Amino acid sequence: MSAPNPAPAEDGQELKQSVVSRVASLPLVSSAYGMVSTAYASTKESHPYVRSVCDAAEKGVKTLTAAAVSGAQPLLTKLEPQIDGSQPSEG
Repeated sequence: MSAPNPAPAEDGQELKQSVVSRVASLPLVSSAYGMVSTAYASTKESHPYVRSVCDAAEKGVKTLTAAAVSGAQPLLTKLEPQIDGSQPSEG
């Protein structure tokens, strides 16, 4: 007997985490992220003016990302069956 399907919100969150985890674990992506992250952190530590600009940019990106995720949620919910390969329940 199979387990019941999780609630749609849980299923969508699980799918997002799965996709992000798979992409992040790709060797090229992981290596590039590590190099960029190290260079970014080093630059911020070495240059106080760059640090203040980067801090402001990070806050802006966080705000924009939160707004984009909130606005895209209805679209993501509709596209989830196509993304994970499931067939939609309604036609």
